[in-house]
Amino acid sequence: FIQGEVLAPLRQVPTMAILAPAELAKEDYLYDGEKNRYKPFKQLFRAGWINAERFTDLNRRFLLQGQLFQKVLASKPVGPCEMYLSLRPRITVKQYIRPTIAGAMLSVGTGLLYNILGGPEAYRQVECQIEVELLGPGGRHITTYISNRKSAERAVADRPWQLGPLVSYAYTKAMEDIANQISVDNDMLMRALTADMASKGVVPLASSAVRINVNTPKGVVIRRQNTLISGQIVGMNGPATLSWYLNGSKGGNVALKDTTAESVKEFSLRVPFSKGIEKVTLALHSQAAGGAVSELARTEMAYLCIPRDTMPLPEVRQRWAVIIGVSDYANGGSRFPDLKYAARDAEAFRQFVLSPRSGGFDEDRVLCLLDEKATNKNIRHALFEFLAKAGKDDLVVIFFSGHGMPQAGGENFFMLCHDTHPDRLASTAFPMWDIDTALRRFIKARRVVVFADACHAGVIASQ
Repeated sequence: FIQGEVLAPLRQVPTMAILAPAELAKEDYLYDGEKNRYKPFKQLFRAGWINAERFTDLNRRFLLQGQLFQKVLASKPVGPCEMYLSLRPRITVKQYIRPTIAGAMLSVGTGLLYNILGGPEAYRQVECQIEVELLGPGGRHITTYISNRKSAERAVADRPWQLGPLVSYAYTKAMEDIANQISVDNDMLMRALTADMASKGVVPLASSAVRINVNTPKGVVIRRQNTLISGQIVGMNGPATLSWYLNGSKGGNVALKDTTAESVKEFSLRVPFSKGIEKVTLALHSQAAGGAVSELARTEMAYLCIPRDTMPLPEVRQRWAVIIGVSDYANGGSRFPDLKYAARDAEAFRQFVLSPRSGGFDEDRVLCLLDEKATNKNIRHALFEFLAKAGKDDLVVIFFSGHGMPQAGGENFFMLCHDTHPDRLASTAFPMWDIDTALRRFIKARRVVVFADACHAGVIASQ
């Protein structure tokens, strides 16, 4: 049931992956009509074809077909290889069974209800929970991706040709979600690889009193082939020469600029990257009076250059917008007084997205919450439910204009809703980090633009 290039639109992770055998657990739940809930039951799941070997093969086929990684291997490659990740999948297949009316009638007075359900048809629903633990080359835990998907409920038996489609649907949807999480987490994966290479001495770290601190670029994945690298030399006590190398070939010397601190110098250079993995070396040398040259400090960075034009995104399918503007606060007062223009700005933005200039937002996909409508409950519905309808090829725009405030004595920051109470921020305001939660866990769209016109709005970007 895995058909077509299901992962084709995703960004490829530029490493090979070692896929461990799947760990499989099966659970059954039987509907209790008296208590109106499902309860665990241990003797219903009879489909022998649902086994760990089967899911191990499905996992490998899924990743190979989608080309999410450069290669997918079953064991560690032979020979030296630093650039690979290990995936350990754990899969739990849950079957929910609710007897049909006919099945229930046959069991009246026999006490054999649990025994006959595996044979006659029953209403069945399958839930597939997948956890994929990600390990670096050194076996270090990096993160765990989790997804949980359900099939529709159908009247079927546990025969392969009937139960199979339910299991396949739940599994495929959960794996698509896992693959999407891995794809958009590319920068973090490369940072993890760089850390492992550093621990093995492939990317040595300076240990002398003189340090070369690289400030930009922040990440490891580079989108431009002509990239600016900048930073500082700390601990210099005399004249020195900074040289840079690309993949072992010297590129030239770098000019050092004075700062207000005598022992700190600044530097910047542009490096012409090629597509793929590139290594940049910065070496600081001093020359003694007799002509002898000594190395004061050295640092090496591994970058992955993926130019933007090599990763075209498909056309936008649909456009969605949530627009929030709060000028009037029910409990504001002196702590956060009413604003003049927040709601007006939001309304102007709503008119813009509905105009032809925006590219065409349909009115039923634009949710605007102004003043008394911008409650904590409505904002949560907008971000976690309304925008969850957007597909992965859609565009999502979030606009917020209003007060932003930190919690007194803490490190928590909130967007203030119309009904926010100043003494109960945690329960009546909207935490800024929940925007990140919505983007990562609920909103499937790969194109999301967030406008936040509020104090402390920068916290959103740091999540």
